[in-house]
Formats: sequence, structure tokens, C-alpha cells
Amino acid sequence: MFVDRHVEVSRDCELRDVLDFYVCYRAYVRRKVESIKLDEPGFSPEECATAMARARRYFDLARRYAIRLASTLDKTFSSVA
Repeated sequence: MFVDRHVEVSRDCELRDVLDFYVCYRAYVRRKVESIKLDEPGFSPEECATAMARARRYFDLARRYAIRLASTLDKTFSSVA
């Protein structure tokens, strides 16, 4: 996997700590961009349906990573307490 190789070469072990947050954030931004397209005039119904489907997929991806991130944070903070 690219990330594994990057961590190995760069010795940036903290990368894994922020990766879920970054993926969640990027998916949310992409979802927002797709959603904005729905308000633009001149899009055909087919283009709107495509933008809506993409927005849903990005939202689902962001949600999955947010849940993973929350689980990781719960484990981190419970081990500190």
C-alpha cells in the first residue's frame, strides 16, 4: 500500500494518526462541491442525478471515516485516563 511504503521511507509514523481525519475532511469537501452543483442553473436532470449520487457517496465515505476516527480517539483517550 502506498501509505505503508511512504511511512517506511519517510519514517513519518504520525501520518497514520491524521490520515482518517484527512480522508474524512476531503470527502466532506467533495460532497459539498457536488451539492453546490445542484443549485447551479443549466444542469440537466441527468447531471443533477449524477451530482446527487456522488454527493451521497462522498457523504457516506466521510461518515465512515468520522466513525473510525471517533473510535480511534475513544481508544486513545480511554487509555490515557
